Amino acid sequence: MKRIYPAVPESLDDAIWLADWIELCALAADDGDASAGDLERMLDIEGVSGSDDLLAQTFDEIDQRLIACGDAYPFEHEGTWIRRRGNVSNGRMAYIFCLVMSYHGWRALKDAVYNPWLLFEELSEFAAASYLGGNSVLFGTSSRGEASSTFGDRVNKLAGNLREGEGYRPFPGVSVQDGKLDVVAWRDFPDHRPSQIILLGQCAAGANWKGKLSELQPREGFWDNWMSEAPVSPLIRSFFIPHSIGDSNQWKAHARRGGIFFDRCRVSHCLEVSSHDSNKLFARVRQCLLEHWAYDPISSNS
Repeated sequence: MKRIYPAVPESLDDAIWLADWIELCALAADDGDASAGDLERMLDIEGVSGSDDLLAQTFDEIDQRLIACGDAYPFEHEGTWIRRRGNVSNGRMAYIFCLVMSYHGWRALKDAVYNPWLLFEELSEFAAASYLGGNSVLFGTSSRGEASSTFGDRVNKLAGNLREGEGYRPFPGVSVQDGKLDVVAWRDFPDHRPSQIILLGQCAAGANWKGKLSELQPREGFWDNWMSEAPVSPLIRSFFIPHSIGDSNQWKAHARRGGIFFDRCRVSHCLEVSSHDSNKLFARVRQCLLEHWAYDPISSNS
């Protein structure tokens, strides 16, 4: 049996890192499974003694991920082992992508075709639309691939989509910037009139995401600066990360600062139940996993 272990986690006393490590072990193994025994052996090698509590915390974390992801969780779990599922759906591929990027990080590769951070923004956009059961657009870095699109053009297009704001208003003396806005999602009515749910979101894929939680200010930082008319609808802030948050107190603290909080499990769950046609996006996600980290979520092992 081929057993390939990922790099030792950055933290050996954190159930989040240890759960990620076990999941990566299952992705890499020929038989597609990993167990508490694999984790215990790694901790022994690293000189961590008395690991029973850590093992229990780690599998509690895996239990929570299974609940949060539902069918999007790419592993079966029973007792103290997990096994890779054979069918890789869109939600499961999103989970694997977020897991790998969160654990291994990302750096620019020469001649790389795909940018993992920009793909995560696209995944977040689809997740937001699925959550609301409505429409969505990218506004931040990912949308700048349109060569002919200026900032004012994008604000005008957004106002037209939302049917609010009345279009772009230049603000003399203030430099053009997106106010950290990456994703906009909304759920309108057949009458296409204002007074609807509007979700404005920021994506943060790096390890320094906690320092970004309060950067996006939907009204003061974006709308009031660049829209001609005040919003009719309430603007709801949201925040998207590819990481996992286990502690409930930390979760509440982060969500109070970031708004509607989408972690790895929520993003994956929303994409699993999404009705959007996203096959082309997930084909690019698979190629990105291969290009940057040599992981193929479709094959039997990586």
